[in-house]
Amino acid sequence: MEQREIPRLGRAVSCVGFGAWQLGGTLDLRLVNVVWVNDALTAQGKVREEVAEGAKKRLHLDVWCEKPDGTKATVGTATVLQ
Repeated sequence: MEQREIPRLGRAVSCVGFGAWQLGGTLDLRLVNVVWVNDALTAQGKVREEVAEGAKKRLHLDVWCEKPDGTKATVGTATVLQ
């Protein structure tokens, strides 16, 4: 399956709807770099897999936050039921 880029994690929520997160979404995130109080972070995500679950499908995403220089500050995974 082709991976799709999602420029912002918030956009992923908009894409599948907030209800999708409430009905069985997960988020597992790890801090992998120092984040200071005034650091600007950009949430990113990529759909890794789509799996059928009855009449719906579950999206598995790779998610991360980047600093302006491209350094990853957090990395993780998320799922949503669409």
